[in-house]
Amino acid sequence: MPLSEDQIRDLEREFPTDDPEVSYAFAEHALKPVGEHLERKGDKVWVADFASIQTYSGSITDFQASRVAAMSPEGRVALRVRLAAFWGRAEADDKEHLRKHGKSAGLTLELVPAVPTTALAPPS
Repeated sequence: MPLSEDQIRDLEREFPTDDPEVSYAFAEHALKPVGEHLERKGDKVWVADFASIQTYSGSITDFQASRVAAMSPEGRVALRVRLAAFWGRAEADDKEHLRKHGKSAGLTLELVPAVPTTALAPPS
């Protein structure tokens, strides 16, 4: 399924907003191309998926040797905000319990995927 320009913008948006007309993708973020790496092809983009946790073993030098770029300070800020928004939201039953007891549920933006998961395949 092709991504629309609006869906790509939702994946690129760095910070959540209270504007109901603007979507925000909590679980993934579009990656910017770096030289010939992560190139966008038409309506397909490479994304970072924050909904899964990966564990690796071995020497970190294997990863460092393959690295083509480092994240910018601005990118690290956007990553921390997105991770906090994704993992820091209270679940529905927790929100209800906290509200019943007069306590804040914290960030209450609803999780609505900006694009269907099937549209997030890397370019072929």
